[in-house]
Amino acid sequence: MNLLVMRGVVGLLVVFLTGAGSADPLQDHLAAGVRACQAREREFRSMAALTKCYLDAEFSVRVVGYPYPDLLRLEMAERLANAQRFDQRAVGLAEMQAEDARITARIAAEARRRAMEERSVRALERAARRDPVVVTAPAQEPIGPIRCQTYRYGNSLDTICD
Repeated sequence: MNLLVMRGVVGLLVVFLTGAGSADPLQDHLAAGVRACQAREREFRSMAALTKCYLDAEFSVRVVGYPYPDLLRLEMAERLANAQRFDQRAVGLAEMQAEDARITARIAAEARRRAMEERSVRALERAARRDPVVVTAPAQEPIGPIRCQTYRYGNSLDTICD
């Protein structure tokens, strides 16, 4: 693989993953993971291997407290598959980066949808606790004897019950 392309992608990943300096221990852990990947950069023979290193560092930080680990695993798997398509020369660098952005946006949208659904359920549960709905059966009249009469109209019969 072209080392210049790998370095360009590494630079983008570093900016994306680490952001600006932070006092947050998770950000520090992520930055350490990114630096470890950078130190081993020459060992990687493919974009998929490089991407896997960065994704592992990112996953170890994002999974902490994230309510949807299944979405994280899905995002990581799709981004790794995208890097493998790049290695197979099925897509170019720009297409790979655009697809990574689409994957991330789609996963973020699903996480927002789930969060909104959970908030709706919690709001309904709170409202139900605050204003319980009492369902009562309608009062039934005592059932007495039923009287029916059958009438003949031409060739047909009609029954009427009280």
